[in-house]
Amino acid sequence: MIDPSLLTTRRTILERIGDAFRQRDKDYDAQWTPLNKRLEGLMKELEGQQSAGHAMECSTQHALEATWLINYTDEWPRVGPVLDELELSLKNPDQPRLIQDTDGSWGPCCHEWYRKLEPTVDALQEKEAATEPLWPLSFMASLQDPAIVIDRLERLRIGDIVATGLNQRDEQGAMLTALCQIIFKDRLRQLFVNRPQLQFTVSQQLEEKFTKYLWNLQDARFRTWTKSSPRRSPSRTKSIRMAGRTRSSTTPITTTTTS
Repeated sequence: MIDPSLLTTRRTILERIGDAFRQRDKDYDAQWTPLNKRLEGLMKELEGQQSAGHAMECSTQHALEATWLINYTDEWPRVGPVLDELELSLKNPDQPRLIQDTDGSWGPCCHEWYRKLEPTVDALQEKEAATEPLWPLSFMASLQDPAIVIDRLERLRIGDIVATGLNQRDEQGAMLTALCQIIFKDRLRQLFVNRPQLQFTVSQQLEEKFTKYLWNLQDARFRTWTKSSPRRSPSRTKSIRMAGRTRSSTTPITTTTTS
């Protein structure tokens, strides 16, 4: 039988997340509210453009990064410029499809390093990656080093919102998702072999150490891999289309690796 003291409710976790941000900054709600309101207005405009048949890939990257900044950090000075970029991009409904940037990523409209991982891993699994000219994956070259990978994941596993103003849950999830695909998907492993210009290798050591890390994440009490917390509020979920695929984004989102 599960000890009741080990259980907690979604609401309790969300309250603790919000309390941590407010403990760090007593004006947190006053800062968050107008920025989120502006984002919601721009998201509605983005959804309208997508419903009209426009892919809006660059705008989507700006929108998702703004969502992360507003809901997973308290770095308010960074939010305005990203919202400005989003607003400006929405004036161009006929945005070209994103291509690989010179840093090797398919995230030219992202500033945060880890936010470039998802669109890049997705693009590498499209048919164009097998034939089109490609740049080296220099932005993610460090992910070939098992020690760097495990160290980064371990630092992301437990965060301190009060001390840092950063909720690391989103980055942790993005890292785990990207690495699972890079390491365990045969199609990607073969692509790295067939396209040496990508200059990315998945070593046996990386696979073994990452696999061991995943097993060690298992909760010994429940024998399950449990997510440490849900999203911040039951706000409406929006579908954001990106590069022919569907992305789920909930506004607002605030989760944490701490409990």
